[in-house]
Amino acid sequence: MSLSLQLDNYALARNEYGRQLDYFVPTEPAIDGAQPVEDDLSKELSLSGLAETGDILRLIEDSASAFFRAEYNSCLNNARVALETSARSIGRQRAATHPTAANIGKWGEVVTYLRTSGFITIEQEKGLAGVYGFVSPGSHIPVGFTESEFARLGRTLALSCTYFLVKRRNGG
Repeated sequence: MSLSLQLDNYALARNEYGRQLDYFVPTEPAIDGAQPVEDDLSKELSLSGLAETGDILRLIEDSASAFFRAEYNSCLNNARVALETSARSIGRQRAATHPTAANIGKWGEVVTYLRTSGFITIEQEKGLAGVYGFVSPGSHIPVGFTESEFARLGRTLALSCTYFLVKRRNGG
């Protein structure tokens, strides 16, 4: 149950000495009326018409399941692959009206293609590439983070970027 709550941005409270208490608190500020990004992402994917929607949804579920099993590398890998699969799917769909010689099957080329075809800006390309690079090392946890904290953060970033791409594709 604790791991499930962590994915929903809750953690065990700590006292002033860093000891865990027996109740949960939000780890991120809540925005009234806003649903979790994962719910919004699922909704946008269902509206997208992307050929790989089922695969992306399965990867998101596999990422959550891996987190619950404390398989943090797998959690991050599935979230990263969901991001990559979304970009490739959008790239293939876009190439029908914006022809390219880019290899849509490669992350670097597809994210560059999305920029050069006018789908995203250079700043957005840098952000997407940064998040992809951030979650790729997986087991190399920055000092000060636990494995679960880093997995939760990386997963949230990757799924937020996936949401951005799909929402943008849907005209949002």
